[in-house]
Amino acid sequence: MSARSIQSPQTKIRGRRLFLVALAVSEGQAFYVPVRDTDLRDVSTASVIGCLRDLLGGQVKVVGHNLKYDYVLLRRYGIRIRAPHFDTMLAAHECFGDWDFFNLGAVAKKLMGLDVKRYRDFVDEGQILQDIPFKDLVEHGCADADAALRLYGRLRTILKEKGIENQFANDVMPLVRLLGDKELDGVRVNMRFILRTKDALASKAECAKVSIFATTGRQFDLDSMKDIAAVFSRIEGLREQVGQQPLRPAQLEQLAQRNELARSIVQYRRLQEQLRLLEGIFRREKSGKVFPLFSQVKVAYGSISAADPRLFELELCSRLGRCSIRLSNNIFQMRVGR
Repeated sequence: MSARSIQSPQTKIRGRRLFLVALAVSEGQAFYVPVRDTDLRDVSTASVIGCLRDLLGGQVKVVGHNLKYDYVLLRRYGIRIRAPHFDTMLAAHECFGDWDFFNLGAVAKKLMGLDVKRYRDFVDEGQILQDIPFKDLVEHGCADADAALRLYGRLRTILKEKGIENQFANDVMPLVRLLGDKELDGVRVNMRFILRTKDALASKAECAKVSIFATTGRQFDLDSMKDIAAVFSRIEGLREQVGQQPLRPAQLEQLAQRNELARSIVQYRRLQEQLRLLEGIFRREKSGKVFPLFSQVKVAYGSISAADPRLFELELCSRLGRCSIRLSNNIFQMRVGR
């Protein structure tokens, strides 16, 4: 089986419950594996989970679209994908990073002209998967699996043509399993350092606010672009530059390059954003760890983004070298704080 590609589990969940698995072993040949007891006959859910554990934990090369999603969900059920071989979403991003969307339907349509229905296309508002006829679920799951397997062949060719096949295999794909494990196992954080930094930033932001109010002679909402524009409209030199249009963050950044007041407001707002990021880590910390959601497609090549909490947007930690991520000898290393 190691010489063949098997389509990754195309999984659907209600909450955190594994709902179904669809497997495609060749183009046009896909299989639907129900996991719920109500959909099984004379077979237990435990038996199905055991079979999937043996299959995906073996030498089978697994292909999928957004493979980390499947990896994380299945690992929650004790099923480890041993060989995440090819992620068609990541491959599409590697080849066409300027596209707006990388969902399966969009990629399949652009590259192969395939019409792949999305979940929302056949689930009405207020419905859940249990409300969908079994036949429709089978068709949807198998269509997804088949589309991703077809994309695998197409994207392999494109990667070769662009000369980035080895780069994708060696630099991008190894992170799928490593990031998936970190989502489940968590990232250890130094809460003492985070609290100290949070207090220091809060003090600095408060001083900046007092200075801004003293300069303008009035108090206003520094988080409101409308309030900032109203203050600028009363200041000669800024009034003309702001004009009649609503003030935008990008324009405020430009004004900060040549105006001291605008620069002070931008610096204050940046401090506040860093405080919000630290607060996000603080709220989501459990037993000294946080459990972010990682993405390899929301930023430029070679970078990783994280949400809930947004670890990699902490300018202070990055500047001081206290937030690092690297891949070395297939070991994922990350630390936040000292």
